[in-house]
Amino acid sequence: MTGTPAFWARLHGLRTTGAQTTGETEAQGSTRQRYEVLQNAIRIIRDHPVVGVGLGAYGLANFRYNPALGTLDTHNTYLHILAETGVLGLVLYLAIVASVIRSARDARRRAAQVFPAHAETLRWLQYAFVGHLIAGLFGSFSTFILPWIFMALLWSASQTVRALCPPAATAPSPIRPVSSAANLDASRRWGI
Repeated sequence: MTGTPAFWARLHGLRTTGAQTTGETEAQGSTRQRYEVLQNAIRIIRDHPVVGVGLGAYGLANFRYNPALGTLDTHNTYLHILAETGVLGLVLYLAIVASVIRSARDARRRAAQVFPAHAETLRWLQYAFVGHLIAGLFGSFSTFILPWIFMALLWSASQTVRALCPPAATAPSPIRPVSSAANLDASRRWGI
């Protein structure tokens, strides 16, 4: 294994579990700063839960809540969206994400038998998107345009593959038409 001594010292510093002990093992203080930024984000969210501080205003709010942190972002996409747009914005964002993932999964399943190569392409695009969503726990990507373009690409690919597939089999109607003889029999029983 190769690496500079500074690299290995940094890696060792990341093994600590509490913000109080990071200063002893990590010279840069990055972990402590991240912890403080996340705590600050939670305070901002508590003070502005419904509609947040406004799009693009997190840096200023972060500075106002803790000037020592400056205009750093949250290092968490979901907290960033929640702080800027409130619960309403986060719910809308998650609904869009869920809709795109559901669309891709549905198209992939429909294409599995007819167009296996297309289904496999959708699978890997979907995996890449889920990977991005997981990475969002450790970085603020909500202001980047690329994830939105990727979401649009995944949705468009899903719709294209779905259009190529034959229509889904329709389920039989749960109500069977009743013949006129059966209607006559019922009317005699009930005296109608």
